[in-house]
Amino acid sequence: MDNPQVSVVVISYNSAKTIAETLESIRAQTYSPLELIVSDDASTDDTAAIAREWAEKNRSRFVRAEVIVAEKNGGIPANLNRGISAARGEYLKSIAADDILLPDCIEKNIKFFEQNPETQVVFSKIRRFSGPPENRVFHDSYPDEENQSYFSKPAHEQFRGLVTEKFWGIPAPSLFAKTEILRDVFPYDEKYRFMEDYPEWCRLSRSGIKFYFIPEETVLYRLNSDSISSENKKTFYPLRLWETRKLFFLLEWRDYLLELGLPEEAKRRERDFLLFDFLRLVFKNKRTATARIFRHILSRFLKAFLR
Repeated sequence: MDNPQVSVVVISYNSAKTIAETLESIRAQTYSPLELIVSDDASTDDTAAIAREWAEKNRSRFVRAEVIVAEKNGGIPANLNRGISAARGEYLKSIAADDILLPDCIEKNIKFFEQNPETQVVFSKIRRFSGPPENRVFHDSYPDEENQSYFSKPAHEQFRGLVTEKFWGIPAPSLFAKTEILRDVFPYDEKYRFMEDYPEWCRLSRSGIKFYFIPEETVLYRLNSDSISSENKKTFYPLRLWETRKLFFLLEWRDYLLELGLPEEAKRRERDFLLFDFLRLVFKNKRTATARIFRHILSRFLKAFLR
């Protein structure tokens, strides 16, 4: 039988320094046939031009190669949906334009699907790295054993683990799925501009879709100090991420906790966001000595009086 077609969707934004290496890692895959789709979120650098030139030069490697450029920046979920909507393959592998697929990434995923035909979504291990090719540093492999164990649980337990954040170690860059699940059934929610993965995992597992796991490395994930979730020692919170988390809490997360019979957990999250609002509005999110004192006092107050 012929191999099923896999669509590789690359999402990019101002990725001129890294996208060529990402694309080369796709070209070097041991698997065929592949479709390549680059979805660029209105980059202001040369990302789109580099992608177009590379795609034209390497077009013969793919069943189809397309570069789609948004007219204006729409955020990560919209960028993913744009690329996934154009996918024609039976299976889908998404990747950010600064990460790298290991050569047998797609082959390993397809083999898993063939051996486990009930699978709709699967993840695998990733290895974090930093630095350019000539000075590359490899870090830890992820997820750890505790989070790997969650993949053996049924979907409803995975959902509970996600909502309570006990199952927080999903290696998003390794996602491999049947295309129709992410394109037609559960596209990414574009309301959550800076947090595409967590709402998506909750919706999928709540619907009964179990996450499977391959205990092998398939993706290299680039550590980036400019990423949305990066920590900054001068501030309390990465604002864009926490503002998106708060929106998700108000629209869905709180209801999920109540649905699971966890009102105290919902209250605790509510206190967290009240504290976030206070530090953001009163102290501009700056981690000063005075702000740290008020944070401690307010945290104790909220815990005592907002039960």
